[in-house]
Amino acid sequence: MKNKKSVSIYTLSKFKDDCYILSNDLWFSNIMTEREFLRRHIDIIRQIDRAEIVNYEKLTIVTPFGETDISNLSTGCKALLNINYLLETGDKEKTYLVNVTDIGDNALNMVLEAVAGTNIDLFLRRSFIPKNMDLCYKINRTIVEGTTDLDREFNFVSMIEVD
Repeated sequence: MKNKKSVSIYTLSKFKDDCYILSNDLWFSNIMTEREFLRRHIDIIRQIDRAEIVNYEKLTIVTPFGETDISNLSTGCKALLNINYLLETGDKEKTYLVNVTDIGDNALNMVLEAVAGTNIDLFLRRSFIPKNMDLCYKINRTIVEGTTDLDREFNFVSMIEVD
């Protein structure tokens, strides 16, 4: 029997401390000059955006749509690069929350594989959760600024299988 790793997904952006990435574009702008990091993770850029870095000095990329700079990678690509950066450099004692609401399905599958069993949880607006995912969730009633809301913590219980 295979062991399964879980991924926690939050549908409300309530999280403690400052251990969250709500804007992958903004957070990526802080790490995009880490050229050695980008060299190690060029496969992510290739797989998600089908892009190549053609000039590491100027951070120029070529995509199927033409030449541009690395700040124009897709949000999904930036999210996965941000996650890998956290996995390499983040505090292993903290739990991080990364917003993956605006990423495409191609990146979402890679993100789920990357964060399974780690200290990184995901934030995803409920309306963006793919219908074909096998979800198990618990509902806690909470009060947010005087109004009642449902706080759902979703756990993917059978998405990622590891021997």
